[in-house]
Amino acid sequence: MTCGGQIDVSSPEGNRLPDIAGSKEKSTIIHDRKGLISMDITKSINEFIITLGPAPMLNDNYVVFGEVISGMAIFDSINACGVRNQVDTVNGDGQPFDAISIYSCS
Repeated sequence: MTCGGQIDVSSPEGNRLPDIAGSKEKSTIIHDRKGLISMDITKSINEFIITLGPAPMLNDNYVVFGEVISGMAIFDSINACGVRNQVDTVNGDGQPFDAISIYSCS
């Protein structure tokens, strides 16, 4: 999966998206394919993930709210960069080796 977030979700009027932490709402969509966009309902953050394939381990605590409809090749390229080993206690944060920024999407 590809993780993103800490996005500025404020509208020009200063409104923000509602916090979904602790939401009782369960998605009827399961994480069964590539390109699903979901958020962790157990944390009060605006981070999201995009699946790079089936990810059934996310079904209980993540709610699907969107799907990538074009441009998935970009995420395949990001995934190909590789990440630091999560088991490595020195660099084990699971972050990509290279800094990756998305400045705009529509």
